[in-house]
Amino acid sequence: MRVLMITSGLDKNFGGPPEAVTGASCALVKLGVSTSVAVFGQTLDSWNSSHFKEILESNAVETHHYPSRWTSKYGGICGWKDLIFLWDSIRKADYITLHQVYNFQNILCALILRIQHKRFAVMPHGSMTSYQIRKHRIRKYFVSPIFMRGVVNKADRIFVATESEKEEILVKWQNKTSVVGLGIATHLGSTRKLKHDNPCFTFIYMGRLASKKRIDVALRSLKLASELSSKPIKLIVCGTGEQSIVNQVYEYQKTPGLLQVDYRGWVGGLEKEQLLRSADCFILTSEDENFAIAVAEGLSFGLPALISSKVALSILVKRYSAGSVFTGLDIKAIALEALKIMDTNMYHLSENAFNASKELTWDFVGKNWADEIVLRVNHDNSN
Repeated sequence: MRVLMITSGLDKNFGGPPEAVTGASCALVKLGVSTSVAVFGQTLDSWNSSHFKEILESNAVETHHYPSRWTSKYGGICGWKDLIFLWDSIRKADYITLHQVYNFQNILCALILRIQHKRFAVMPHGSMTSYQIRKHRIRKYFVSPIFMRGVVNKADRIFVATESEKEEILVKWQNKTSVVGLGIATHLGSTRKLKHDNPCFTFIYMGRLASKKRIDVALRSLKLASELSSKPIKLIVCGTGEQSIVNQVYEYQKTPGLLQVDYRGWVGGLEKEQLLRSADCFILTSEDENFAIAVAEGLSFGLPALISSKVALSILVKRYSAGSVFTGLDIKAIALEALKIMDTNMYHLSENAFNASKELTWDFVGKNWADEIVLRVNHDNSN
């Protein structure tokens, strides 16, 4: 069986989708499913320097890059020469997944898929939730008919990461929506060491600096918590994104006060692992999050989380008591939850976080992907 995943640029600044495509394809190959990844909307320089490319190739995932003049999260299209290769790649595949909805290559690929009578799934990565539908309404008024009617309506299935994301999708698409899950790399929890003599309690945020993440709420909440706590509080912010938010973080970093703010920019590899191992708690005050890979990665390092109920993983965090979940974005309420975590037995929280992360490994989640795709292919062959 051959699976083809079609995606926009695998760039570190595009949040979770590149992680999802890379993880899912590697997991399928590990299970014996021949898998290839087609990448659109990324310059050659960006592609060659991408750590995602290295991960895919080192795990025997076939890759084909369709070069673009610029790197865009909205993908791109290909030239005539590459079109022939794309046509042949789709023809050879038994099942195809399109990642993201509002990507330019999806229009072209959906047309080829219909001509070849191929079954395919769309993975929206959160872009079809009720929250996201309310965003950018004017723009979507013009483009939604093209992508929804031409791509989503023609898809065999819609793949989502969590049950909460499925519940947020419009009722008319519920029947063809499957929860396949998303995963993370496996880490050795025994290597985490909790320090009794730590001079301050360290919260960490890791991810895109986007408006919906509400970094401002995290900053204000922890500032208040630091004023109420006898122990110093530090917030490490990792990520790139909207310059206005970066500037806001810098302002907190430069301003003297009880809350220590340390902005690191984008981090990866060993530096990322060291930060997740050394921090005390992850904080995510997002208005909407269909998965939250960074939170999941933190759990795998035994890092508890203080997160919003709008984050899909909040269900898992609550079930395993691996941190604290708050409803709404009330500054005082979040500050009090932060103080509660600081007074909780961190050994127990860390152990709970490890246990929760076992449900999120690609070894575990990859089987869901394989089972769902096999089901679709067998259904097609029986007709």
